Amino acid sequence: MFSRSYYNKKSFSHISSSALKEYLKYDDIKNYMKKFNHIYGIKVKITEADSAARFTMKGDTLMFRRGATVGKREMRSIIAHEIEGHYLRKVNGRKSAFSILSRGTAKYIETDEGLAIYNQNRFLTPKDKKYYSIFERYYFVQYALKHSYKRLVKHLAEFYNDDYERVFTLMLRLKRWFTDPSKEGVFMKDVVYLNGYIDVKDAIDRWVSIQDLYIWKVHLSELESIAWDTFFTQHKKDLLIPFSV
Repeated sequence: MFSRSYYNKKSFSHISSSALKEYLKYDDIKNYMKKFNHIYGIKVKITEADSAARFTMKGDTLMFRRGATVGKREMRSIIAHEIEGHYLRKVNGRKSAFSILSRGTAKYIETDEGLAIYNQNRFLTPKDKKYYSIFERYYFVQYALKHSYKRLVKHLAEFYNDDYERVFTLMLRLKRWFTDPSKEGVFMKDVVYLNGYIDVKDAIDRWVSIQDLYIWKVHLSELESIAWDTFFTQHKKDLLIPFSV
């Protein structure tokens, strides 16, 4: 857990937003996705939507928030997260005999999100704000659990130098589904991103291959028990895994 003295806005004062300067138009994004559809033999559509998140997968469609902006280099990291992280595991699960393996077994979401973050970070650098976002959001989840709504808003404003658009955006994450954000409690999913990323990175560094992580939508803890199963090995050669560039 990160303490307040360890984690503060100065920690990120060196980070550049240069990756966002070359913005893509909606047609550019669609054409960019066509490249990856061809590489992986998939059929993901791009469509604009009035949604809270800039990008989100819904079935076989990548939803792009109407009016949002995205830079070309950042778009590569989004493809790495949404398509090469989440979607390829779904496609691999569809090749099995059991539909649950494309939807996700128990606790799969932690590994799924961790792998998606691991993938996206291949195309980010420590100069990109997004590189650190999971740590930033994790910190504020912990802060929100221990402090009042008033203290939380004050601390967010201090952290973001009174940029209330960013304060409001993060408050929406922290208080998602709360009809009254001043009530005690916080939306906990941002803990999943960081825990999943640390576990996935540690597993890749120590014992698991990238290929093994793409065997369906299962939790990391299940890999050892299925790694030598005949049902696993007969599908392993057909798995879609990310390419390196």
